[in-house]
Amino acid sequence: MGVNQILDLVRQLPYLEQLTIAEAILRSMLEREKGSSKFDISDEKLSIAAEALYEDYERDAELTIFTQIDGC
Repeated sequence: MGVNQILDLVRQLPYLEQLTIAEAILRSMLEREKGSSKFDISDEKLSIAAEALYEDYERDAELTIFTQIDGC
């Protein structure tokens, strides 16, 4: 069965059933993406990035100007 045939069948369903199917598809896609390495940011990677930017934030007051607003 092709995509167009599936879509035609889904369009024939009541609105709430269409939403249920759409939700299930989106949840499935999100779960698949969670398992994907492109969204995987480890603590080690964050530490490396923070260290690389540390001197920039120390020297350039414009990068930290908004921290004065929240009291940091």
